[in-house]
Amino acid sequence: MSENSWIICWYAQEPWQEVVYRVLTSAGFHGHRMFGVWSKTQAQTNQPNHNLANATECFYYMRKGKPLLAKPGRINNFIYSAVPPNDKTHPTERPLDLMTDLLGTFGHPTMRVLVPFAGSGVTLIAAHLCGMKPFGYEIVKAYRDSYLVKVHKL
Repeated sequence: MSENSWIICWYAQEPWQEVVYRVLTSAGFHGHRMFGVWSKTQAQTNQPNHNLANATECFYYMRKGKPLLAKPGRINNFIYSAVPPNDKTHPTERPLDLMTDLLGTFGHPTMRVLVPFAGSGVTLIAAHLCGMKPFGYEIVKAYRDSYLVKVHKL
């Protein structure tokens, strides 16, 4: 990574919160245990008789060097509706508006954005719409093919 850059790392709080934090800090990233939150307007659970429905997803934002936020003072809560299940091309697909806001909070136009797990391609598209230079990859052919169609339409 370039000096003065950010990493955004999504994770499931249970059991990964502490593990992901330790891995990021041992790799030389700086930050603290404060995380960003995507608050969804709809919740879901696979075990409704045992678990409350979850309406949040968390991410660590950590840095190399001393990059500045593009949106100073922004709160850590990003409130966006989830992608409807019938519209998803990937199980963990996030809405384009969320990813555009997130990238616009941490990045600036012309920045390079690496998306190592491209999934639905939404982050690649959001980076492009923000004037950034996205690149990424996906090893599952079906997911890769679905976002190539989206990119072509764009």
